[in-house]
Amino acid sequence: MRKAKKIDYFFLTIAMVILAAGLVILASASSDIAKIKFNNSYFYLEHQFFHGFLPGLILFFFFLNFPYFRLRKLSLSIFIFSFFLLLLSFTPLGHSLNGARRWLKIGNFFFQPAEIMKFAYLLYLSAWLTQSSKIRKFKESLPFFFTLTSIVVITLFFQRSTSAAFILSLSGLIVYFCSGIKWSQLIGLVTILSLFFGLAIFISPYRLNRIVSFFHRQDIYGKNYHLRQSLYALERGGLLGVGYGRSATKIKYLPEAISDSIFSVIAEEFGFLGSVSVIILYLLFFWRGIIIALKNSDKFAKLLVIGFVSLILLQVIIHISSNSGFLPYTGVPLPFISYGGTAMIVFLSMAGVILNISRYKS
Repeated sequence: MRKAKKIDYFFLTIAMVILAAGLVILASASSDIAKIKFNNSYFYLEHQFFHGFLPGLILFFFFLNFPYFRLRKLSLSIFIFSFFLLLLSFTPLGHSLNGARRWLKIGNFFFQPAEIMKFAYLLYLSAWLTQSSKIRKFKESLPFFFTLTSIVVITLFFQRSTSAAFILSLSGLIVYFCSGIKWSQLIGLVTILSLFFGLAIFISPYRLNRIVSFFHRQDIYGKNYHLRQSLYALERGGLLGVGYGRSATKIKYLPEAISDSIFSVIAEEFGFLGSVSVIILYLLFFWRGIIIALKNSDKFAKLLVIGFVSLILLQVIIHISSNSGFLPYTGVPLPFISYGGTAMIVFLSMAGVILNISRYKS
């Protein structure tokens, strides 16, 4: 392995285009709501800029220049610290909203430990799977993978962060598969994962109701009201959209229009062509990330990049699918675009690590 002279500027360009588009889209999605709530049309945009973009940019440059291979030695410490933050959400420092205990409040500062855990979990998993030069046998690595993933997923379930648990475990499964396990072993793990989430949903009334209501869409003004409004926004956008800033559903009708439903705002204002353009950008981001992984001979770097880009793409797929009616409505933000400081910081950190790794190749 040798150090390349330059970072992957194609990947950087794609990431920056998505990020810039995100700030522009958030400005439109949040302006009316911010004006009503705070008498400041730029409140959410300013908050995202100063509490998400700027600290995220600092960490982006830090990870861009910090030797990525040193992260392997720090991975366990980072994971333990992140898990400690998850546990703190169950203490008086935790902040509950709509029955979900996903936030920590320290003074006037709110953040979501689950977002940090996404980075820490994939980092530690990739590091452990590549501790030795030989490929770990399935019987040796399975107990570790199962224990690590179960601890994190169960904790997230108690936080009522079902979507985060699903995305994290599935991206971890992708990393585990890429470490060298067989297809038959992967199918077995997917089956176990499906049974686990199925049981968790069955014994949780609020989760079960969400699934049941998804298949009974005639309930327009009840549990499916949000989905109906999201689909209406997509339909109203048509081919070219109603125009920037002219969404009629973002003010009163869409749930969390600045975060969980922001793709519906994109579809309404920019239409089918605008929506497809955003999807293409994410696909290019994923494709270029995989290229960076494949060019690197270091297995740790390879698994880490695959984990990061897979998690981001999974989150994109779930967000868009739930907004489009293909999956039950769920609270998954759109990476680099949705409002949320912690998520923005974590995604920019991931991008910094990926670009750092792009300097090295076989």
